[in-house]
Amino acid sequence: MRKRNIKILGVDPLIEPIFWNGIDNIKTIDLLAIFERGCPNCNWKIPSYRLDSYLACDECIPEDIAKKYYGKKPVNAQIRLGKILESNNELRGFRKAYFVEKELEEFSKFFEELVGAPPWSAQRVWARRVLSNQSFAIIAPTGVGKTVFGIIMALYLAKKKDYRTYIVLPTKTLLNQVLSKIKEWEEKLGTNYVIYYSSEMSIKERKQVKEKLQTGNFRILITTSQFLIRNLTNIIKAFEAAGRGKGHRRYVDFMFVDDVDSFLRNVKNLDRAITLLGYNRSKQMKSILEKIKRAGGGENQIYMLNEDDWAEIINTRLRAGILVVSSATGRVKGVLIRRLFRLIFGFTIGSSREGIRNVTDTYDDALIEVETNRDLLVNRAVEFVEKLGPGGLIFVARGSDSDEIITELSRKLSERGIRGLGVSAEEGSEVVQAVLKFINGEADILIGKASPYGLLVRGLDLPEKIRYAIFVKIPQFSIRLDAKPHPVYASFVLRKIANVFPDKMQLLDKIRELASHVIWLRPHEINGIEAEASSLISSLGIDKAIEVAKERASKNNDHRSITLLLTLELTKRLKEVLDDKDLIDKLRKAGVPFEVREDEVGRTINLLSADVKTYIQASGRTSRLYAGGITKGLSIILPDNKQLLQEIDRKLLWTVETSLAPLSDINLDEL
Repeated sequence: MRKRNIKILGVDPLIEPIFWNGIDNIKTIDLLAIFERGCPNCNWKIPSYRLDSYLACDECIPEDIAKKYYGKKPVNAQIRLGKILESNNELRGFRKAYFVEKELEEFSKFFEELVGAPPWSAQRVWARRVLSNQSFAIIAPTGVGKTVFGIIMALYLAKKKDYRTYIVLPTKTLLNQVLSKIKEWEEKLGTNYVIYYSSEMSIKERKQVKEKLQTGNFRILITTSQFLIRNLTNIIKAFEAAGRGKGHRRYVDFMFVDDVDSFLRNVKNLDRAITLLGYNRSKQMKSILEKIKRAGGGENQIYMLNEDDWAEIINTRLRAGILVVSSATGRVKGVLIRRLFRLIFGFTIGSSREGIRNVTDTYDDALIEVETNRDLLVNRAVEFVEKLGPGGLIFVARGSDSDEIITELSRKLSERGIRGLGVSAEEGSEVVQAVLKFINGEADILIGKASPYGLLVRGLDLPEKIRYAIFVKIPQFSIRLDAKPHPVYASFVLRKIANVFPDKMQLLDKIRELASHVIWLRPHEINGIEAEASSLISSLGIDKAIEVAKERASKNNDHRSITLLLTLELTKRLKEVLDDKDLIDKLRKAGVPFEVREDEVGRTINLLSADVKTYIQASGRTSRLYAGGITKGLSIILPDNKQLLQEIDRKLLWTVETSLAPLSDINLDEL
């Protein structure tokens, strides 16, 4: 390459040595940048050509050593740099990153020995964070190896660091599947770290577990979240015994919560995790936690934390255990819960797009233009099972006839010589036994409800067994159509049925106006609106209540008063539409998804909305991560409502950036 004459004009005396030390490199490049505080080891100035070669500055690595590595891209840049610095006795600020990376390589070998394949890129990122003593959330699709990662990390930490781990699982079914894996891996390791508790244990097994808990003769405890709720005191005592003599200010060193959405159905579980991990051992941290909780759902009060509080939180994070929570959706409800995660543990749980989900999502377009009924949907499901063979799940949308559909599917499959096993329960021993029969080859097909927290939706990890899922009707949730004077409820249901109203656009404008005021109110204020509106309607009637609210809104001109007025006006529209004798016909003509239910109270109309979260979880059972990669899954929706199908298709596009394909465009033989 052409060399040039170099002349330095007006150079900073601190930068000049960098020029002359690297003069040979400077002669061969078109652009040189020198970065202030850019050295990864000492924060000194560093030229761009050293960073390009994954090196530190010339104060840390002399030029005669550095020139051996220019232009050479290492397999692992952090480890190579760490070794160079260590051999030169200059390992300083880069020390932690180097040791974490070395340990990550050790973990990767450990992982491969057990699984038969190295961790994939996301699992390496998760491992690096655990080895850096960071708590965090794993927001990733179902089937990509979150649970496998948690188990193997627990085994690694027990073997290499003598850590105490608590793994919390959502269901007994998943607990049994995890145990089969971990027992196999412990046999390879020649260890006996794990104890677990299951309600299906014999009396003798329970006694053995109790003895191990009392003596602390374990390193890894695995239970469901229900066990944690009922046995916190015993769990604390067990981990105290397991860590006796270690002198830590925490009971648990590493806590892995699989499916945090399910875990936080009981909000006090977060307090239990805080206790186990040692975040409330000091008086100051207890005071900080109380301060945060007193702030409730208000956003402004969090700034009551002062500099001393923040110093205590940061120091506590260094002493406390590591919390890793996993979720396929990242949807955690409650301002206070999200705030505790952010302020105490130092991370947030946000939503994710499931970009690596490997499922072909389809719908049976032959059902779109015909009038469907229960028999047609059942027969169609049986036809697909006959074509696709064993290894399938059938999910029936929750509704008034879901139990009957499950029974009918089981009967018709049996008549065709197919071992279909139906379970009406969403969780419990009935489902657990059905799953065990499926695993053992005693059943070809499992049939259950498309329930958000059902065991079939969340509790199966069987890549070797499950190939496809069939949805009889679209997974859905329902909301009763009523004249409930709640601002959020009234806005939601009126938006769903807006096509029924001749003045649809004016109605939607009013709903948007209400939303512009509601966003300024706190949760308890919003709920207070309903109580006040109900009281006014009960004592004055809807029209007089609106007049009173108008006077108040005109006088106060504040968000709460205007919200009350708009809520009453929308409630009146709801009352009017519910009094319309032709409402059911109008809903059908407007294309509103709904169903009519009869019970002891009488007839009710329930609006239906597509449950994309449950669909993603359930269809994700067909696509799981294993040693050879991610299995390919097939999902077939048998729709009974065109509008609901369009809704779930839109939500899928927003959530996972995929669309439903008509089944007529798919060659099932080639899939």
